[in-house]
Amino acid sequence: MPEPWLEQVGLEWLRAIEEEDGFAEAVIGGAAVRGPRTGVTQSRLGYCWSHLALVFPEQKEFAGAAEKSFRLPPLDSGARVYDHSFFLLFMAWYFRLTGDRGAIERLRERYSAITAFLGDAGAGGFGEQKPGIRSHNPYMHLLEALLAAFQNTGDEYWLSEAKKMVNLFFTRLIDKPTGPVFEFRNADWSIAPERRLEVGHQFEWASLLSEMGEDSAAAHLREFALQHGIEDGLAINSVTEEGVATDRSRLLWVQTEAIRSGAVSWSTVRERFFHANGWSWYNRLDADGAPVEEPSNARLLYHVMTAGGAGSSGRPAFASGTFTKMKPRPASTINPGI
Repeated sequence: MPEPWLEQVGLEWLRAIEEEDGFAEAVIGGAAVRGPRTGVTQSRLGYCWSHLALVFPEQKEFAGAAEKSFRLPPLDSGARVYDHSFFLLFMAWYFRLTGDRGAIERLRERYSAITAFLGDAGAGGFGEQKPGIRSHNPYMHLLEALLAAFQNTGDEYWLSEAKKMVNLFFTRLIDKPTGPVFEFRNADWSIAPERRLEVGHQFEWASLLSEMGEDSAAAHLREFALQHGIEDGLAINSVTEEGVATDRSRLLWVQTEAIRSGAVSWSTVRERFFHANGWSWYNRLDADGAPVEEPSNARLLYHVMTAGGAGSSGRPAFASGTFTKMKPRPASTINPGI
């Protein structure tokens, strides 16, 4: 069941950021911040409106916002697989909401286009994009989108493509000697010198792998994050492979991934991160646990939605249905020493 406060949070965000030609991407003091729009955030919001419309069908504003997002001209995402993955996620969920075959056509067209640069998907995320650096992140969200496409269309093609991402995970993305997923890799797939491990991404991969029936690998990633990434009831940002904290700031999106593993509670997150109005938030707390004053990012509604409203499975792709798990990978292929 969705969190009881989620409907109102979604409505407040929608009413605050909706503009004539799209949606603002941040708020300050409950009011929209006007500025450039990005394909990735607009796609995330389109997904949120579609999913909220399904969870709360009596609130017609959500369906109207989803249709508006669908009708907007798509923004250029270049060769950023990370950004395109959220467009695919939005199309899969809009099709589920409306049955509009145009969404499937767009999904197929966009996926066909990005396969040309899947071999060099870049770093993804919202940080600096360094040339020659790879990351697991674009592939993780592409897997999420492919699973959503399969669940929401029933087309086995998308499941077969999702299996390819899982195979990539085991051959290129997980570090077999140590067990977790390092954030960045060099062009030759070797681990980048900083050897950064983000706690939230260990949780996030664990959720996806569980949906694919890769329970042993999921359990190891989750255990690593639980053992080394939780301090004072919240998840910190990053650690070394030995579990030593390297960044003790607390990011809201990381807490949502920890919530789905039962490591952090919504009551704690709402108390520490949400503003007095009950719906906007601090994007992060600093290493001492103090809120960082900055505009509230609308893109984080995606994370709040998947943790607060995705139902029993905990992933957006499976909020309204049951997925038959894949045959588990033999435990002997997973490094137990993490």
